[in-house]
Amino acid sequence: FDVTDSLQARVHAARGRFCIVKRDEHLPSWFGEPSLGRAKTLTVEYEINGSAGEMHEYELNGRLMYPMSVAASPSVAPQILIESASYGWTEELLDAWKARYHKDIFDMQAIRAKRTAGLALTREDNNRLRKLPAIEEKLKKLYQLKAGSVDATGLVQRRVEACGGSLLFFAGDSPEEELASWASVELQKLQVDPTVADDLNAELGDPTPYQSKLLHIEYLIVGHDAERRTEAPEATASGYEANFIMQRKGIVERVLTNTDEGKAFCSEHVLIGIPTIMPTVEVRYASYGHPTKPKFNWNVTEAVKWLANAQGGSRLHLDTDLDLDETFGDPCPGMRKKLVIRYYVRGFHGCTRVDEDPMDYLSTDIQIGYLPTADDPFGAKPPRNATQIAVDEIQKLRM
Repeated sequence: FDVTDSLQARVHAARGRFCIVKRDEHLPSWFGEPSLGRAKTLTVEYEINGSAGEMHEYELNGRLMYPMSVAASPSVAPQILIESASYGWTEELLDAWKARYHKDIFDMQAIRAKRTAGLALTREDNNRLRKLPAIEEKLKKLYQLKAGSVDATGLVQRRVEACGGSLLFFAGDSPEEELASWASVELQKLQVDPTVADDLNAELGDPTPYQSKLLHIEYLIVGHDAERRTEAPEATASGYEANFIMQRKGIVERVLTNTDEGKAFCSEHVLIGIPTIMPTVEVRYASYGHPTKPKFNWNVTEAVKWLANAQGGSRLHLDTDLDLDETFGDPCPGMRKKLVIRYYVRGFHGCTRVDEDPMDYLSTDIQIGYLPTADDPFGAKPPRNATQIAVDEIQKLRM
């Protein structure tokens, strides 16, 4: 069935901002029944418009008089599909890990044989050989484990949905690496504190309370075009530059051990996300200097671009505590200056496809566009106040 009009009606009801189809909606009630008793797929071809704009603000004593901000968080979900997830040890995973350790031990024993024969070893070989006792101990512990696990596919997929369909995150208790800027921004939007570790026993259940457990997740990142068409136009149909999300598959594994309180934490974060190929918000031009005399203006495009990229590439926020003269320099000391920023918000176009599971219901939510909780560049901008308007009019008279 062609259900374009039904979905477009939802877009119109949302003032053209977004379209959502929940997994608990009975699809035949909305779209009819094209093939009774057979599994079906909902395929949606979409376009999320981009935009372009300009904002400006005056400084006072080297600081902005009022904050400057532009942000865009378009949703293209589902992006992360959990193909399988288990918590605990299955027979297959135990055998696979044992085989992995056996291979490592065999390789290290071959290195040790080379050393016994008087052959020179590389630094890498020596480093590997030092790990042999630890790997033998790990293999010994594997043989002491008993198989026992829970199928966590549905629970992990629900976790992805709670994060908007484009992020999966379990906080670790002792991560060695810092989160990427785009991940920090997304977690901040979701009001998730990455410093508070997630207890996976509470999230997924504890299948084997008295032994270590393995979190094993196999996932698929669908990309902006689930149909995997060969053409990839650089512009959307409405003429805006398009952004892209690459397709890929992957596996995440973490070994966990219960604490004395019966909790289990990952040491490192579990993070699966979809950073876009290009920043969603791109600064095209920025100048800082005298409001009316171009020769006293400096081009600060690269500096403002760096600030936007440091904020994850989906927003640019300059607050009143930013020292402009220190950040950009002072093109005209002792004079009132103006910061002008021209920006571009990239759109998306492509296709998303979701199967039924169970029958007549989607396996996960579809969310396309600027959701009510997201940053929307098309939303109403706060009006300039009386002081800002007065300063604008004074500068126009000077010109």
